Amino acid sequence: MLHKKILIASHDKAFADSLKQMLGELEVIKKDTTITLHIASISEFEETHAQYRVIYLDIRSMPSRLMAFVESLIKVQHRYIIIYESEKYAMKTLKIGASYYLKAPIDQEHLLLSVNKVFNYYQLSRQQDMVHEKVLNTKYLTIPNSASDQSSVVQVDKILYVEMGNDLSIYHLNTGEQIISSGRPKARHSIDIGRVFFQLSRKHIVNITKIRAIENTKKEKHQCILLDGTRLPISSRKLTELKKLLGIF
Repeated sequence: MLHKKILIASHDKAFADSLKQMLGELEVIKKDTTITLHIASISEFEETHAQYRVIYLDIRSMPSRLMAFVESLIKVQHRYIIIYESEKYAMKTLKIGASYYLKAPIDQEHLLLSVNKVFNYYQLSRQQDMVHEKVLNTKYLTIPNSASDQSSVVQVDKILYVEMGNDLSIYHLNTGEQIISSGRPKARHSIDIGRVFFQLSRKHIVNITKIRAIENTKKEKHQCILLDGTRLPISSRKLTELKKLLGIF
C-alpha cells in the first residue's frame, strides 16, 4: 500500500495545528487510510522534506536565505502547496511548478480544492511512473527536418509537446528548442500515440509524462498544464479519455 505522507511546514505551530485539524476533518481525508498528516518547523522541513510526497509550505515570514532553496525544490518536484500573504510571490511559485497556493486565513472550500490537487497528484504520478517505463523502451524519435534533407534524432523524454499545422509540425523540447518538421506526425511512424503521447486536440499532441495538472478555466474550458508551465487546450471530446488514461476522475 502506498502511504501518502503529507507535511505541513510552518513557523507558526498554532497555525500548523489548526490546518492539520482542518485537513483531518475533511471527508476525503477521513476515508483514505493511506494518508498521514505531519507537522514540522521550517528548519525541520530543510532536513526532512524528501520524506514527504506533498507539502503544505507556509512561506509567510520565511527567512530570505530559504527562498532560493524552496524555489529550487519546486522546480524539480511539483508537490508543493504554498501558503502565502504576498500574492505576487505565490504566483511566482505557481509558475515555476507549485501545485496550488492558499491565502491565509484558509477557508474550507479552497482547502478542499488543494486536497483534490493532492489526490490528482498521486493518481497522475503513479500513471506517469508506468509511462516512464514505456519511455525507457522508446528512447529516441527520428524527426524529419523541414529545413534540410536530414532528420533529427531526439530523446523522447525531452519532447514536451507537438504543435501541428496543416503542413508543418513543431516539436517543443524541454530545453526550449523547437524542431520544425514537414507534415503532421503519423502515429505508426513517428509518435507512439496512446503509449507515451496523447492527442489533446487537432492542434496538439502531448508527452504524458510532462503533464503537471488538468485545470478547468472560468469559461468551462479545460487546459493541460505541463511541467514548464505551458498551458494547452483540451478538446471536450478528448477530456474524458485523458482523465481515464491518467487515472483522474
